[in-house]
Amino acid sequence: MNKSISGLLLMILTAAFFSCQKEVEIKESPQELLTGRKWLINRVLYSEENGAPGDITSIVYKDCERDDEYEFRKNNSFVRSDGTNLCGNSVALYGPYDQGFWGGDSTLQTLRVEKTFFYIYEFKVNKITSTTLEMTYSTTDYLQQKVSFTYEFTAKK
Repeated sequence: MNKSISGLLLMILTAAFFSCQKEVEIKESPQELLTGRKWLINRVLYSEENGAPGDITSIVYKDCERDDEYEFRKNNSFVRSDGTNLCGNSVALYGPYDQGFWGGDSTLQTLRVEKTFFYIYEFKVNKITSTTLEMTYSTTDYLQQKVSFTYEFTAKK
């Protein structure tokens, strides 16, 4: 009887020990989150200063561009490449396109994407997780109004 009580006590203590151990979570840095996957455009929101944002995705992106892959590589190069739904000979000219370079501060609060002689975007990174990237580009339009474009991406599965 003593052996069965000690065996039962040993099993309870073993179960309690293993159930109390915390699961080890591997946390990626913002740069690892950005460079560790390819991104697909989900939507683009436009807003004027102090105005409500409106979804302009279907206005600025053709259907054939919606599966384009955005890749921020560890060597700080940037590539936007065609997905399986090709547009033909047209070149995508909205937002970051083609190939260029990216850089950011150590916490990735800001992200700069540029193609020499063509464009420079300074984004404020609103959110970055393993599945979501959201960043905003603010500028002054041709009417001298302050406007913002918020790009929302999802990680390619």
